[in-house]
Amino acid sequence: MKSLSSQGLIDAYFSSIDLQLEKEFIQLLLLELKHRNIHVDCLSNITFGANSPLDGANE
Repeated sequence: MKSLSSQGLIDAYFSSIDLQLEKEFIQLLLLELKHRNIHVDCLSNITFGANSPLDGANE
């Protein structure tokens, strides 16, 4: 993940949500975002359902 730019990481994160990729992969990207202290503030404005790939991502 270190070779991935911050913007690339952000793009991959949102693309993985849009494409409904594996929950574990999205959580891995989110963990790297947190590790880099990148806050994706717009997530607080989005409502995800119980079957969302982000369900439990902040655990």
